[in-house]
Amino acid sequence: MENNINVFSDATTIVIDRCSINLEVEGHDNSGTVFIDVGTQRPERLPEGQQTTLSMRVPRNAGVRVGRMDKDARFERLAVVEIERASGDLDLREIGERCVVGKVEGDTSVRDIANLRLERVSGDLYLETVTGEVDIERVEGDVELRGFFNSFAPLRVSGDMILDAAFAPGQEYHFIVEGDVDVHWPTVADLVVQARVEGDVSGLPATEPSVRYGATWGAGASRLTLEIDGDLKIRDPGAGPAAGARQDPTT
Repeated sequence: MENNINVFSDATTIVIDRCSINLEVEGHDNSGTVFIDVGTQRPERLPEGQQTTLSMRVPRNAGVRVGRMDKDARFERLAVVEIERASGDLDLREIGERCVVGKVEGDTSVRDIANLRLERVSGDLYLETVTGEVDIERVEGDVELRGFFNSFAPLRVSGDMILDAAFAPGQEYHFIVEGDVDVHWPTVADLVVQARVEGDVSGLPATEPSVRYGATWGAGASRLTLEIDGDLKIRDPGAGPAAGARQDPTT
């Protein structure tokens, strides 16, 4: 049996000091405010077979602040989400203004949000479409980026990376990856790529023997810099690198 709370009031802030069970917070079209402390609900005290999930329906324009989460959590269709620390997995979807998250010890999935500030992810990160700014300090697992990204601070990745994304004109993107990188360009790519790769490379011309590579697709409206300790593979669904990309001699 799940623990369910429905909120239909006039305030816009939900504060959770600590949550020791799984947490699901979903926005709806009403407005309201509620303050909740579920830190005393411990899974080991629940009857055998009972689900340890707290499900909440809150105002869609609400901001949710959580001090610490001991288990998994999902937040969907809210205005603001702020989390100090998450020990389990974290799922963020359709957050209209911003997400500010400290350390996540599990895996993290983020889809369709406005702005993201994330300190560190110990597991894997899946990130799809952020219309504003992205600032992530480090991901210790693998990273998969899909969709559109407007602004992206330099990102360090300890694992592998899949990059299947569109970039905003005039913006620069910088990824430092200890593992392998697999890149899928959009059908029409428009960017300059500079890469330092210690491993094998396919799909990108070399500008210096063995290590440095560079090319320009289209007019080069965006700029992508890659520092890779592993291998780099670029898959071009439009024109192949020989026809659609030109070597950048200044890389």
